Amino acid sequence: MRSLLLAVASLCLSCGGSQTRPAPVPKATLAFTHVRVFDGERVLVDQDVLVDGTTIVAVGSNLGVPAGATVVDGTGKTLLPGLIDAHVHVHDAAALEQALVFGVTRHVLEPQLATKVARRHGA
Repeated sequence: MRSLLLAVASLCLSCGGSQTRPAPVPKATLAFTHVRVFDGERVLVDQDVLVDGTTIVAVGSNLGVPAGATVVDGTGKTLLPGLIDAHVHVHDAAALEQALVFGVTRHVLEPQLATKVARRHGA
């Protein structure tokens, strides 16, 4: 969620008029440049992804690379911000939490099942 908010904030700042100052480059130790990003629903082309430790801190076009960050040229490559489980049997929230431990950050649930699990757990 944090990376999505950062991406939206970066987009809003980059769409401003000529009097808008560029956003500062976030602190990051790793930068993937010119990569396609697939989040399980859509593909974003020619993106930069900045990572600080184990956290994605920014996603967007032409973000700039922080001094000292390791740069990986992602031209022609696709980056997934986690594993996607397209065939899943979820019976409760604990199963979703357990999958996260193994790096599964997105499940493709049938709409009825997603609603049922959410209602069962007060979401």
